[in-house]
Amino acid sequence: MARKIKRKDKKRSKVKIKNQNFINILRNVHLGGIIEECLVDVNKGKAKIEAVDITESIIIITKANIMPKSSTMELGLGNLELLIKFLSTLDDSDINFNLSESYFTLKRSDSRRKLEYLLTQPEFISTKLNIEDDNEDPYKKMVGLTDISAELTSTFIKDYLNYVGMLKTKDTTIKTGEELTFICGGIDDHQFELVLSSDLEGDEDDAFENKVNGEHMAKILSTIEFDEDEPPIIMLAENAPVIIENANTIWALMPLYDIQDTDEDEEDD
Repeated sequence: MARKIKRKDKKRSKVKIKNQNFINILRNVHLGGIIEECLVDVNKGKAKIEAVDITESIIIITKANIMPKSSTMELGLGNLELLIKFLSTLDDSDINFNLSESYFTLKRSDSRRKLEYLLTQPEFISTKLNIEDDNEDPYKKMVGLTDISAELTSTFIKDYLNYVGMLKTKDTTIKTGEELTFICGGIDDHQFELVLSSDLEGDEDDAFENKVNGEHMAKILSTIEFDEDEPPIIMLAENAPVIIENANTIWALMPLYDIQDTDEDEEDD
């Protein structure tokens, strides 16, 4: 819920903001519409977002330097798509940012393009990630749950996106072994199988498989700007979130469980 603009608000902060860095972290959270709002915590110029979607099936932690080191603030953003689209129309690497109590203003250097963006009160941001132990770094907590990892290749990402895009049922099962095998599609649908041709690192003693939301995984992979020098990494463990890390962002996909598998587990108990 956005608060109405108070025209008597006094400007509290006037700085330059790094446009592309800001766009990148917003896109990492928005994921083409999976998450529409978030809380941005800026501490000494570095922005950090910790968010979870409304179904609690994907967790995102992303950060980037977007402001001068003198800047510390909290921004409740209630319409990520609008903000991303506006920022994407600006060619300036640095844009003017003026913060007031209930909104902030973004302007191109020549002031010919301007947006007054209404802030949302932090308590109304439903996507904010809350963990039980506030003293524990959620990034370290999630990465610590994984046992093995592998680098994702540009060829794999391209093929995965193509294959998943053809399917009605986009669930993806990831099987471990000497290599990672990705099976795209449901039991009652066509299925594609892809093998990731990257060396696995970590504990490979026990083979297991994880099933994740393939649509969410595709949104993540389509957001990544691939860098050969710093390729994205996928991290897994049995009955744990599947984590994809790229630069200063991690996405954690919660495992999916088939009803049939759940019923069998209950019978075994």
